[in-house]
Amino acid sequence: MKTKLALSVLAVMISGSAAAKTWVLTSAEQGVEQGNWKISSQQLKFQGKPFSIEQKVLHGGKQEGSKIITLTSKDGLTITLSPTRGMNLLHIEGFGSRIGWDSPVKEVVNPANINLESRNGLG
Repeated sequence: MKTKLALSVLAVMISGSAAAKTWVLTSAEQGVEQGNWKISSQQLKFQGKPFSIEQKVLHGGKQEGSKIITLTSKDGLTITLSPTRGMNLLHIEGFGSRIGWDSPVKEVVNPANINLESRNGLG
């Protein structure tokens, strides 16, 4: 499984254009695992609106080893994705509003802990 993060995703969060660059955060083929990782517009020398991209590896319970990627603009918009759950959109917050589904399970459950054969193959 490869997880690539391109700066073109930031078009959703900021205005202006940025030269696309790709970082491989996880690749079984290449034997790459970045773990916790963060980059900001300042580090990229981006002159537009400030932003940051952060990957965190979760620990404890059924979330052990799951990852979340958080895209944050300094305007107050935050987008949280889960690459270990098929780039699932966990939630979007900003400007006094929140968009997302509130699961009764409060953890981001690692797919290794899900029985894919239950519920007629729906997991």
